[in-house]
Amino acid sequence: MDPDAIWVIREISSKRFASVTELGENGDEKIIAKSGCVNFTADDHVTIISDGTETFRCTVESVRASLLMSGNGVRIEGYDDEGKKHKVIGIFTKMN
Repeated sequence: MDPDAIWVIREISSKRFASVTELGENGDEKIIAKSGCVNFTADDHVTIISDGTETFRCTVESVRASLLMSGNGVRIEGYDDEGKKHKVIGIFTKMN
C-alpha cells in the first residue's frame, strides 16, 4: 500500500471532477466521465462515481495517485479485481 497515494485520495475525496479520462495502453485518452468524485469503499477499493455510475475501480493495495503539477487535477492508477491496470486523470471543477 502506498501511503502517499492514500493521502492524495483522502485530500481530494471532497473535490468534484469536471471530467475523467482513461489513458490507454498505446497512450490514447478516452473520456469516461463528464463529472464525478473519488472515494474509498468499504470493500477496500478506490472508485470514481459519475452520475451514480462507477466509472473507475481499483484495489486500495494497488492504487497510485498524484496531483497534477498544474494543481487542477489528479492522476490515479491501479489494478481492478481481474488484474487489469487502469490509469485515469481527473480534472477538478473550478468550484473546488
